[in-house]
Amino acid sequence: MIVAVIPLFALAHGMTQRSYGLLFDPLQKEFGWSAAAIALVFSLDRFEGGLLAPVTGYLTDRIGGRIMIFTGMVTIAIGFLLASQVQSLWQFYVAFLIVNTGSSIGSINNMHAVLVHWFRRYLGRALGILNSAPSVGTLLVPFIALLITAFGWRWTLVISAFLILAISVPLSLAIRPNPQNYGLFPDGINPADSHRSYGPASQGKLTSSSGEATVGLALRTASFWFITLAIGIYNFGQSAQRLLIIPHLQSPGIGFSRELASVTVTVSMVTGGLLTRVLMGWLAEKVDVRRVYPLLFLVQSAGLIILANATKPWHVVIHSLVFEAAFSAAITFHGVLIAQIFGARRFASIKGLTTSFGVLVAAAAPVIGGAMFDATESYQFFFQLASGLALLGIPPMLLVKEVHWGTSTVES
Repeated sequence: MIVAVIPLFALAHGMTQRSYGLLFDPLQKEFGWSAAAIALVFSLDRFEGGLLAPVTGYLTDRIGGRIMIFTGMVTIAIGFLLASQVQSLWQFYVAFLIVNTGSSIGSINNMHAVLVHWFRRYLGRALGILNSAPSVGTLLVPFIALLITAFGWRWTLVISAFLILAISVPLSLAIRPNPQNYGLFPDGINPADSHRSYGPASQGKLTSSSGEATVGLALRTASFWFITLAIGIYNFGQSAQRLLIIPHLQSPGIGFSRELASVTVTVSMVTGGLLTRVLMGWLAEKVDVRRVYPLLFLVQSAGLIILANATKPWHVVIHSLVFEAAFSAAITFHGVLIAQIFGARRFASIKGLTTSFGVLVAAAAPVIGGAMFDATESYQFFFQLASGLALLGIPPMLLVKEVHWGTSTVES
């Protein structure tokens, strides 16, 4: 199952969020659009994702991840084809609204939901391996940069669309959303022989679906809202870094070429991501993620400060090692934390809701960064600001408390 999902996640991430920054320069040169106007297009990815996350989570719980992921990948390809033909800013917005809709439908939440049903005891490791996919997807960034240089941004979008269709359609159809439908068990272990476990904080505490939360019950807990707030704050810095790191490195104060910026980001993020994501998945099974999570905001803050002051490729490598360590833990710990507290039955719906606020907050980050660049011709102060804001996520995560579902107890 992981073998099918990882290439899908890598492809979607590498050709969308990881490569969006490469479009800033050619779009500004061809149309004269401001950085803020272009950033708004890609911020809609976050905003729209936030609005759709509860809906896509609900649908995933009802019809399964395979249909959702297949539909999402095809929609991304259609959006790229339309975007390659635009002649005005509003057309570009519409085309990327379609791309963003596809990203939301085939989102990481749906891929996590697939694995939550296939893994219980080894969920941390499974999510850690899956979450290494964006690092693998980053390998596509230099490829996309070369395509833009050789063929222009329009043909690059066309080529990307057909690559997505050729690879994602057969892989998405290979996904099996639930092991019980095929006479199998999560982790390959018969539940009659072993308690279900999501890590040390939940050992033996969730043994039946009666101990799992419905969406309504989850919404009535303070822990749900504290997690949602903390994830929102974390996603602000994450969104800023993902979209604006390449424009930042190409800005007048630093002056990297498109090729140097893309290669530097690729090497550093792949190295940082692959070194930390599987490790963080293993760690999620050994610790109470609720206790460790607040440290991630400190690490993210440090990574953003390093990026704000980066002027050489090795500075970017150090930034990525620090920043990717926090991100690797965050995306794995988030899924494990939701599973620990609320269970698997409505995992996609509840995780989608906790993500929705965070995605809406994250949507503002690139627009603010673009506007600050238009005013100052530098992203430095913006990344310094994002570094300070990251620290605000620590208090709500510390306030997450134990939750009781009837006679069952879950650490939150």
